Amino acid sequence: MSLCDICKSIDFANIPNFFRPSIQVCYGQHLFFKTENGDLDTLRNAFLPYHKNLESLSSSAAWCDLCRAVLTSTSEQPEHDWIGEFLIGGFENASFARLSGFVVAVLDSCAEDEFDRCMAAAAFGFHVNEESPLAPMVQGRLVPLSPRDPAVLDKIRHWLGEEPLTLQRSSDSPCRLPTRILEIFSGGGRVKVIDSEGKEGDYTALSYCWGSSQTLMLKRDSFHSLRQGINVQDLPQTFQDAVWVSNQLGIRYIWIDSLCIVQDDADDWSRESGKMSRVYGNSYVTIAASRARNASEGILGDRKSSSHVPLPFNVDGVKSTVFAFQIPAEHLVRKIIAEDMNDEPLSTRGWAMQERLLSRRTLHFCQSRICFDNGHLFLMEDTTGFWVLHWNSRADGESFELWGSWYGIIEGYSRRDLTIPSDKLPAIAGHAARVRESLKLGQESSRSVQYFAGLWSTDFIRGLCWYLETGMTTRPQHYRAPTWSWACADGPINYSYSNWPPIETLTEVEKIHVELLNPESIFGQATAGWLHLKGLKYQAQERKFDFLMFHKDDMEYSVGVQWDLESFCCNSEESQSGKMALKKLFLVPLCCGKLRDGNTVDGPFFLIIKPASHDVELLSHIPGYERVGFGHSICPDEDKDSLRQFVQDVKATKERGEFESMVII
Repeated sequence: MSLCDICKSIDFANIPNFFRPSIQVCYGQHLFFKTENGDLDTLRNAFLPYHKNLESLSSSAAWCDLCRAVLTSTSEQPEHDWIGEFLIGGFENASFARLSGFVVAVLDSCAEDEFDRCMAAAAFGFHVNEESPLAPMVQGRLVPLSPRDPAVLDKIRHWLGEEPLTLQRSSDSPCRLPTRILEIFSGGGRVKVIDSEGKEGDYTALSYCWGSSQTLMLKRDSFHSLRQGINVQDLPQTFQDAVWVSNQLGIRYIWIDSLCIVQDDADDWSRESGKMSRVYGNSYVTIAASRARNASEGILGDRKSSSHVPLPFNVDGVKSTVFAFQIPAEHLVRKIIAEDMNDEPLSTRGWAMQERLLSRRTLHFCQSRICFDNGHLFLMEDTTGFWVLHWNSRADGESFELWGSWYGIIEGYSRRDLTIPSDKLPAIAGHAARVRESLKLGQESSRSVQYFAGLWSTDFIRGLCWYLETGMTTRPQHYRAPTWSWACADGPINYSYSNWPPIETLTEVEKIHVELLNPESIFGQATAGWLHLKGLKYQAQERKFDFLMFHKDDMEYSVGVQWDLESFCCNSEESQSGKMALKKLFLVPLCCGKLRDGNTVDGPFFLIIKPASHDVELLSHIPGYERVGFGHSICPDEDKDSLRQFVQDVKATKERGEFESMVII
């Protein structure tokens, strides 16, 4: 190891832990540290001194391995100048009461903003070999280069075994096999497609990126040959690797969508894709090809090896070497980020999200390690500890937690890609089916729990409160969902206050109707839909940037708008076309929230609509509209009384039965 005198002087096993009562560790755009009274000496004393400034660090980095790694981390964050003195502080993993690594922070005593005063510039974790005398004291592990290594297989079997950290089936008996399944011949050299005919057995399921050039699929003309059997070496590499893993685990069957669903039979595809909840939910384990961009790349090639810096380590009288590895800067911002796996290709795919959500247990074959999750815990090959998942979607019953989980999942799902745009609803249908089961376990009867193109009847008004993060999009080329559904839009969406307590509705839903491509697939593809809504609508009078103004009782109200359509976002009010468009815009108050004091109004929130024709024969006398945006009322503190009065007036109109009807398509 090549270390400078400063690094040689550091006792890496006893770096002071910066998590202490006097230090506030804050997570925002960056990881930073502060004290309650802004005292610099308290901050400085929570760390060990490192380099006096960036110049000293740069000079030392020419020949010191650790300093070079720290300098590399600072260069990966060019938005910061890193002016000030460099300090080192240790941290522990909550599940493993030992030092897990250290952070290099920069203390700038001249910074005006306290959030810029002491900021993390780099972070490192510790790894050791399994055979190291430090293994009982150090959490991190070096991983073998090949995922085929016997030690890796032993760890996988350990995770899947009857360990207290793993989640087992409630029953030890195997589950019913999917409609079709791949049977692995003895020895693992051949597979064939079989009809399960109600048989039971353990099977694995594969979650993977299709890619653009997949050629081997189950089709009408290949049905017979795949039933006869095919050599595993003739499968795409990812399929070969998944079969190998299944065989190593002693699992006789594997489910792969492209080989178990007839791809050129629309009825079969619609029927079988609607069973995803059971297919992934009943699998012994799901094999996630997280690292592979397509079916040809495979998951068992040599992994990326992290760059390590050997460091002397002396703890409890045991002397040896630990290997420090750099933790990416973005991982410093959140306490738990690894389970998101955002840098893995599979995490960009829409279908893969529900495949993970539906699975009881998943093995993630990543670029640098294998991970395991069971919906409650997340384990990693390079660590002996565990993290509790914070995006768990298994909430049961009619609860705020369930709705918060659903809307959070939709937000994440909207950030993923779909090769086929019309899959927007089918690719989340399996999870929707599971949510309905959870709702049925609660207070709602199965008859009252209805699903309409991504929105739920039991929380429909809140379901309308989505907006596009980018502020603009275009409609898909082919119809996908009504304009009031998030599924009609491409691009990241957010929900306003998805974790509200029960909201106060300012509209009435009379009837919702969605026509489905396959009536048996109630969570599947929509071909038409409309919403009969009763409420008040206010014509937009003025526009200033992305604010719309409307008048009521000589009062002007301002609403901040997130536009759905690019044309409305870009039109200038001063242009003739902009003025014409403005006259066609209406604001419909949807709902509001009550803050904890029970009196303060949060909202109200508005649908922004414009006239549109509809062909609902029974409602032909009611004007039609389409959604073009979502709004939130903006009100200075001194005008809060007028906003409360506005809400009271809308509620009074509702109680008098004086709402007007509108059909939104």
